[in-house]
Amino acid sequence: MRHIMICLAAIASGIAAAPFNVRDYGAVGDGVAKDTLAVQKAIDACAAAGGGKVVLTAGRYLTGSLKLKSKITLHITSKAVLLGSKDIKDFHGSLLSATDAAHVAIEGSGTIDGQGEAYWVKERVHTGPSWKGTVQHEYKALRRPSFVRFTHCQDVTVRDVTLTGSPSWTLHLRRCRKALIENVTIRNPLYGPNTDGIDLNSCIDVTVRKCDIITGDDGIVLKSTEPGHDHPSRNITIDDCRIWSACNALKIGTETHDDFTNITMRDCHLYSDTKNPRERTISGIAIESVDGAKLSKILVENITMSNIRTPIFIRLGHRGGNSPRTQQ
Repeated sequence: MRHIMICLAAIASGIAAAPFNVRDYGAVGDGVAKDTLAVQKAIDACAAAGGGKVVLTAGRYLTGSLKLKSKITLHITSKAVLLGSKDIKDFHGSLLSATDAAHVAIEGSGTIDGQGEAYWVKERVHTGPSWKGTVQHEYKALRRPSFVRFTHCQDVTVRDVTLTGSPSWTLHLRRCRKALIENVTIRNPLYGPNTDGIDLNSCIDVTVRKCDIITGDDGIVLKSTEPGHDHPSRNITIDDCRIWSACNALKIGTETHDDFTNITMRDCHLYSDTKNPRERTISGIAIESVDGAKLSKILVENITMSNIRTPIFIRLGHRGGNSPRTQQ
């Protein structure tokens, strides 16, 4: 009897652990049919079963907004692409997001492509000095979705995926705790407006390592965007990353409404592989406090740079505003 009970438990465990393939919920994966409802059904079914893995197998899955939930891992296989719609009406916020979730992950060697160029238009031709500004200043952003965003989540993992074609900020963590971003590749055009690579916005206990980023705006940036709140940034490590940004490669700021402490940036290579001055990184390391934040225990070590306009930029100032901190 004991043997039978153990076998039944093992069978039940195996059933619970089975992945949720989005094709089983109606996804087509041809890059033409809208798969939003099918992929969301797979996520919801996985959450209702207590969590697990939602799998995108080989194909191109065209969707609007998708919501991840607690205990969900979205696994994008090597020949799978999650493709953001070019129609803004398909979105209510981000392409892929989670809010108030725990133990949530995006992983796999596949790609998330936001098709961001559908949301930009070229509005001017640069006529000033060749060294002035960046190529993104030639483009204007239309109304657009955000890309991948986690808000007020805990135990977040983003690993091994490629993120490309972001309409705006690429990977945005806002007020999250305990996050790992590892071996992520980000590829955005150098002229893409506001296409930050990784934004850590008032986060605690975050590690970013072995990421490879090429993007038009800041590469990896720590921010605190909400005045009048107690949302510090602390215990953040950025390690062993390669970054080519047409703006700032590693940055604290500009939005600095709360404090930053115990921040480490180490063993990174910052570079610009171009002869066009306006595609070169403006600053390798930019550290700014202009909204009243206190910065302490900031360690920057073993950083190499190549073809950078300004290796280090530090700014302490006051740019106005009505929050209590900016009045100090």
